[in-house]
Amino acid sequence: MNFLGAEELERYDIRIEESLADSAYRAGIFKPTPEENGGKFHVYVSTFRLEEDKEDYELRVPVTGVPIIAETTGNPPLRIEQRTWEEKPLGEPGVNFPMDKQATYNIAVGDKPSDVVFGLHTRHPDEGPGSTWGHHSFHIHYYWIEPGPVTSETLTEFIRRKSFDQVGINYLAEAALAKRARELGYGGPMSNEFDLLFGGVSYRVQAFVGGIVYCEVGKWQEINHLSW
Repeated sequence: MNFLGAEELERYDIRIEESLADSAYRAGIFKPTPEENGGKFHVYVSTFRLEEDKEDYELRVPVTGVPIIAETTGNPPLRIEQRTWEEKPLGEPGVNFPMDKQATYNIAVGDKPSDVVFGLHTRHPDEGPGSTWGHHSFHIHYYWIEPGPVTSETLTEFIRRKSFDQVGINYLAEAALAKRARELGYGGPMSNEFDLLFGGVSYRVQAFVGGIVYCEVGKWQEINHLSW
């Protein structure tokens, strides 16, 4: 699935109205690739809470029993439907709403404050076999967010960390490779850090949009880089 940023949301006619509550379900929207979609025409919704593991990474923990409300406008006329996420195998979305080709759907959480997602529909151009006009799907991830303790983290670091979360990358604020990539203007990460063994030497590597940075493990001041 591909995460939809601001430009992609506008292209798909989607608008997110953020909840004004301090504690609320916050929405992130993904779109399956044509291969993943396979001709379906659904809104999938999953709800999570974030927990930190022993290495201070945030884990997405599914939250079941959460009612999801879908408001339908257009044709058929206004209709409001509620479904609740029951226990499902890991990796499966919580609930889903099939979308009529002539209707537009708005989604919210039913029992707690949440962002509201407006404008979901299937009337988009063909993107390949599996995602054609009338056969587009979207997956909304709702994350329960509560105000955290006051920290020394700057707004820039907070935004950067949350952006890493959205693309599934572990964010390490003081990571040498990430710092060097920013200095080089390499843009966003495309992988987590990973280790490679070559010639009996262990290297730490991370891929970014603009190139790859790496160094011998332990020699954090001797970072090399190469292009794709």
